[in-house]
Amino acid sequence: MKAFVDFYTKEGISPVAQDIEDLERHFHRRHALYRHVGIVPGLLSGRSILEFGPGSGHNSIVTIAMHPARYVLVDANPVGLEHTRDLLLRFAGAVHTDISIVQSYIEDFEASERFDLVLCEGVLPTQEAPTELLGHIARFVRPGGMILITCIDAASYLAEQLRRFAAALATDKEASTQEKLAVLVPLFGPHLDTIEGMGRSHEDWILDNVIQPFQGRSLMGLEEAIDTLHPEFSVQGTSPSFLVDRRWYKRITGPASDFNAVAKQVYLSELHNFIDARTAHSVREPEENRSLLAACNQAYEAIVSHSEARDSKATARVTQALEGLRREIAGLDPLTVRSFDDFLAVAAQLRAGETDVDWGDFASWFGQGQQYLSLVRAQPLGIPEPT
Repeated sequence: MKAFVDFYTKEGISPVAQDIEDLERHFHRRHALYRHVGIVPGLLSGRSILEFGPGSGHNSIVTIAMHPARYVLVDANPVGLEHTRDLLLRFAGAVHTDISIVQSYIEDFEASERFDLVLCEGVLPTQEAPTELLGHIARFVRPGGMILITCIDAASYLAEQLRRFAAALATDKEASTQEKLAVLVPLFGPHLDTIEGMGRSHEDWILDNVIQPFQGRSLMGLEEAIDTLHPEFSVQGTSPSFLVDRRWYKRITGPASDFNAVAKQVYLSELHNFIDARTAHSVREPEENRSLLAACNQAYEAIVSHSEARDSKATARVTQALEGLRREIAGLDPLTVRSFDDFLAVAAQLRAGETDVDWGDFASWFGQGQQYLSLVRAQPLGIPEPT
């Protein structure tokens, strides 16, 4: 099974559409993202860009407005590609960009061309082998060029996975997608209403994060992505922007030029802040957060297995994982702890067949979700020979 694409094609959907009625707001958001990750939009004019998984093309209209000379979009979902074509026809206007739209699985795409910027958003995490796929797409970045990807770890995705567990308790495994939506939209819709800047419909979010099967898939956090591309690529920036490098630039030479080691250290000291987007705290010891991440990973694996099996053994495994996770988060923000306890109470009610539940503080709990990561491919320094 090809992650995302097979489910989208089977259902005839592209559940990643964004609300772009306020076009100026949409452009501001994308430019803010580019600022965080170190992309200067004006410098993309005349450049070559390759985008994997453009979804329904809503971000592509911002990219085309930056006047690249060449823009290649690759996706295997025919519904998404049709939407992308329509949007580019509407918004490309007088832009003189060589546009190519390619229907292909990412792992099957081949080209001799190398690009100034390669984009792959919302695609790599929850693939069957995300780091292998990352290695494949990174081949298309020219020396000195940049790759922009999204990462998800089990801490940043915890709140969404707890909703996946609740969804499995509230719905019949054999129910149709539409029958599941009929139950889950009223259940989670009020939660999604608490997200400021939510760009997708409730139905699309639930299809993509809760109903879509995750069996056999792996997450990919920032540390794994950095390790996969090291040393050929070095970290440039992130969004949310949390990287701090306090070294004096004149001391960053030779072996000390390892931006990746600095980025990984900062990531591990900040990881606890990914769990709950409502809170922000000072850094913690990396080993504390490694233990926290391990507990989140156990919960993720148990919940994904339960969504397929849905038997007493799978439920017991989730319960055990959540008990261990509860101990790990005990020292985090009181709001996060209360939200976790509120979820445990609701889960017990759902297991008992009750549907009229009070989510309490959990309703507004969402993590940082996916993080954007930009990396630059190494190139020779180009030191001139003295004359």
